[in-house]
Amino acid sequence: MKNILILIMLFGSIETIAQEKVSIIEILANKEEFDHTDVKIKGFFDNTEKEGRAIYLSKEDCINKIWKNAIFIYASKATLEKLGINQDWISGYVEITGYFVLDKKGSYDNFSGGLMATKKITIIEPIKRNVLKY
Repeated sequence: MKNILILIMLFGSIETIAQEKVSIIEILANKEEFDHTDVKIKGFFDNTEKEGRAIYLSKEDCINKIWKNAIFIYASKATLEKLGINQDWISGYVEITGYFVLDKKGSYDNFSGGLMATKKITIIEPIKRNVLKY
C-alpha cells in the first residue's frame, strides 16, 4: 500500500513538472521549441467564433482578427463545459493548460498552432456578452 501511495505521488508530480508556464509571445517566437509540449498560457479567450475558439495575445488582437497572434483551441463544447466554460460565457482573459501542437492551426490554417487535450481553464477576467464589440 505504501508503494502505491508513493507511485501516485510521483506520477502526480511528473505532470506538474512537465507542464511549462509560458507566454503566448514565447510560443509565437519559438513555435518549434514548444511543439508537442504541455504548456500553461494566459491570454484572451474567444468563445464566439463559429469556426472555432482561440486564445489571443490580447483582446485587441481578437477584435481585429489577428489570427497569427492566437492559438486555436481544440476542445468540444462538452469539454469546455466540464472546465467551467459554457455557451453563455463569451470571452475574457484566462489561463489555460493543454498540449501545444504546431501543425494543428485550426480552421483554414489561420492560427499559429493548436492547443490539444485541454486540461484546465481558469477565468481571470470575464467579459460580459454585451461588452465585447467587434
